[in-house]
Amino acid sequence: MDTVQLTLRAPNSLAIARCTTPTGQTRTYFVFSTHDALGSKYLRHVQRIWGVNKQGQLVEVPAQNVKCLNDDFGA
Repeated sequence: MDTVQLTLRAPNSLAIARCTTPTGQTRTYFVFSTHDALGSKYLRHVQRIWGVNKQGQLVEVPAQNVKCLNDDFGA
């Protein structure tokens, strides 16, 4: 089990988001971003993203590598 400890202060937020890859797989990401007026609908101003790799470990994922059919990250 991996643990990430974050101390968040407004306007920063942490979201758990799911997206569908172009191959139809569902992936779950932990997204650290700066909240704005559209933040409740879209994940914008992404600072860091973590995902789970094939070994079941929590790893940081470069935001530009996250591409989803539902375009949650705008990457």
